[in-house]
Amino acid sequence: MDNATLPAEWQMLFENLNDGTCEGIKYTSKPFFSTQFHPEAAGGPEDTKFLFDDFLAAVEKYKAGR
Repeated sequence: MDNATLPAEWQMLFENLNDGTCEGIKYTSKPFFSTQFHPEAAGGPEDTKFLFDDFLAAVEKYKAGR
């Protein structure tokens, strides 16, 4: 899948630099995102911590808007 084949409400979040394939997508108007990759350069418990931070921020924003 590449950016050109994604539906209009989705956008590429991560692109594989080796072959240009999509490794993550996000919804443009709702707090949905997904990833599929393993960061080889810095494998370990902190390598994708920012994704969990983004998820928790989305949860807090949702809870505040209720």
